[in-house]
Amino acid sequence: MPDALVPVEVDLGMFDCTIPNPKTNSTILVDFHAFIKLPRYKSYELEPILESHKSRFRHNMVLRIRKFNRTALNEPDLTQLREALRASLDELLPDNKIEMIGFYSFQFLEE
Repeated sequence: MPDALVPVEVDLGMFDCTIPNPKTNSTILVDFHAFIKLPRYKSYELEPILESHKSRFRHNMVLRIRKFNRTALNEPDLTQLREALRASLDELLPDNKIEMIGFYSFQFLEE
């Protein structure tokens, strides 16, 4: 396989977010560390964009996560969280060729 097509991991960083629930007067604390796998040539395009638009990317992610409920966070494959990450990345680089979205760690706590 040519070097440019070899999949590489790109660290998206650590995220922590609170989701308030005014109905129950509780808060869900979400903490995760995400990464994506994509072809090396796309990582060369995405990494500088991620660096220069880091605040916008993180802000979009927090807004998306705050719409989650307990059910979304209990999904075995974290499908909605993966979709939120993909949508935020698609805004930065629409043709990003993401092969996989994964998590180094994920946890949430309801207080």
